[in-house]
Amino acid sequence: KQYHNYVRNRKTTMTKRRKQLLDKINFDWKLQRSGGQDEWKEMRSELLDFKAKFGHCFVPAAYPLNVRLGKWVHLQRELYKQARRENNGDIHLSPALSKQKEKDLISIGLDLTMDNLNFGRMAYDVIWMCRLEELAAFKSLHGHCNVPIDYESQYYDLGVWVREQRVLFVRNQEGIPSHLDKRRIDDLEQLNFTWNNET
Repeated sequence: KQYHNYVRNRKTTMTKRRKQLLDKINFDWKLQRSGGQDEWKEMRSELLDFKAKFGHCFVPAAYPLNVRLGKWVHLQRELYKQARRENNGDIHLSPALSKQKEKDLISIGLDLTMDNLNFGRMAYDVIWMCRLEELAAFKSLHGHCNVPIDYESQYYDLGVWVREQRVLFVRNQEGIPSHLDKRRIDDLEQLNFTWNNET
């Protein structure tokens, strides 16, 4: 990506010196794409599985349960936006995101036009629900929700997340708005989550 921007005289961290050093070691500047059409179909299938589970296609870019899917969805949205920018609003999609693929993604329910802020808000819900599921699994294993701050978690530091929820709860009590709304508080309390933990 940096080389791509360098060649087009766009903002980049690539410098002439860095390019020379990479050329010296015979760096291959061709973008390697794996999988092609089969990979696209596989990712489309994974998107459908995600939609079946969550009821929408707002996959976070850093989706912890399937990082590859999160990156792929982000890439599809970026390809769509890039094609639109480069053609002054007339959309002529690159072969990477053909008109047929665009229609297919839209028919599935992937919003290619939504701005990143709103898409991010929707994706935040997915990440929050993943953390809640992870906390429920912790509780079923340990019998409580008091996750130690240094607890090793597969996708995220669950102890840190639990602590963040407690901080957000205190802020809510003080009238400071946050992502921890009534629905999320109720979800945590369904697990007998304690808001004050001195351990």
